[in-house]
Amino acid sequence: MSGRAELDRGRLPVLTEVVELPPDAAAAPRPEPAAAPAVEPAPVLESWVLPPSAAAGAIDAEALVGQVLAALQPRLDAWFEARVRDALAPALERVLAGAAAEARGALAASLRALVADAVAQALAERAPR
Repeated sequence: MSGRAELDRGRLPVLTEVVELPPDAAAAPRPEPAAAPAVEPAPVLESWVLPPSAAAGAIDAEALVGQVLAALQPRLDAWFEARVRDALAPALERVLAGAAAEARGALAASLRALVADAVAQALAERAPR
């Protein structure tokens, strides 16, 4: 194709730049699309989904809500746990970093006091009497 060498490298080509049609393709008659076959709707399985009393016509909204919630409960628990974890993770990391820094400071102060006491005791033992 002669147009391929002329395409810019920084953009995507359009279909007419990539595919060459024979000169007589535009004048050729186009076939009519075949009619789609009729599709029958799927049978409703009310007695399978709903309790027998609801299959007769009356739908108990509370029972239906209960069934849906019971079916969704495991997924809701996992979703809620993931959202809580995502929301709490940054806050817990900040608290942990602050607690670690505070503990490090307290440990360093205790260690200094311990070393100072040990040095003072060692000097007191070496002092002439």
